[in-house]
Amino acid sequence: MKDNNFDKISTGINNVVKKHLKGLTVKNIIDRGEWVRKIYEVKLSNDSTVFFKIVTNSELASGARHEYNVVNMLNNNNLPAPKVLVIDETCQYIQYPFLVQEKAGGKRLGDLLDVISSKDIIEIYRQLGHFYKKLHSVKGKSSGIWDENNPMDVKYPISPNKYMFNAEIINGSGKLAYENNLITKKQYDRIIRLWSENMEYLKNHEPSMIHVSPFYWNIYLEKKVSWEVTKILSLGDIMWWDTAYDIATLKYPPFGQYNKKYWNAFLESYGKEPEEKRILLYYILHLLCTSMGVYMEPQKYKKNMDKRKLADEIDKVINKLKII
Repeated sequence: MKDNNFDKISTGINNVVKKHLKGLTVKNIIDRGEWVRKIYEVKLSNDSTVFFKIVTNSELASGARHEYNVVNMLNNNNLPAPKVLVIDETCQYIQYPFLVQEKAGGKRLGDLLDVISSKDIIEIYRQLGHFYKKLHSVKGKSSGIWDENNPMDVKYPISPNKYMFNAEIINGSGKLAYENNLITKKQYDRIIRLWSENMEYLKNHEPSMIHVSPFYWNIYLEKKVSWEVTKILSLGDIMWWDTAYDIATLKYPPFGQYNKKYWNAFLESYGKEPEEKRILLYYILHLLCTSMGVYMEPQKYKKNMDKRKLADEIDKVINKLKII
């Protein structure tokens, strides 16, 4: 969406507020840019703030209906998520489907880790363990992307493991890493063989509600009496799948480092983690995707990824898998 559409969008936002948020008017609109969704921060006449989240590119994100379903699922399971005030898929006010959500407080996990004490970080990781334990306790019938009409069903029959194997390891990030000389042909073939040999093992899991994108920039926390998760972003990614996929991201964070002390704090509240073999197989996938920019990380994290170390890190993981 281009800046010259702002007047048209502004008119649409004013009309939506007038129609759906009775008695309120718009005081100010701030364009917050586009990152998967086009976001507008809107201050209302009662001094509250809402966000218009506009689905401008359906190829990059699931629709507004999916995110609406996710928020309801989170709220129904006593997990924090900003309430959806309006969902509109008619495109009569704005030329794209959109959601209007309440504002939730909190700061990004990655920003907090830069400025708070080790004691606070340990408390945060305990809270993360509690949050993801609750999230992962919500079970589905089979793994896959949610059907928008019935979130308990899946939209496509293909296994997410099979899909990611083909889309990222063989034809996506794995192939690009090899073509860009970040990994050798031997490593590329070995990764493919590892995933192929363990495909049935990976597919054998209990379908659970997983975040898929629990990155430093997608988890928000706030300290009240104690630290609390206030919201998670990239709700369009949430699906039914293997909890080990989230755990691999949280334990070995893209653009971050594994920390035994913090991870033990996470496990104190999360409980038993999945098998390390399962986690490491997903970690290989995360390493490839991180190196190839799949996760669309904010600029501040780009300096934390040294692609020259990818081959060495892949070898370390493969060697760990040999002795498991």
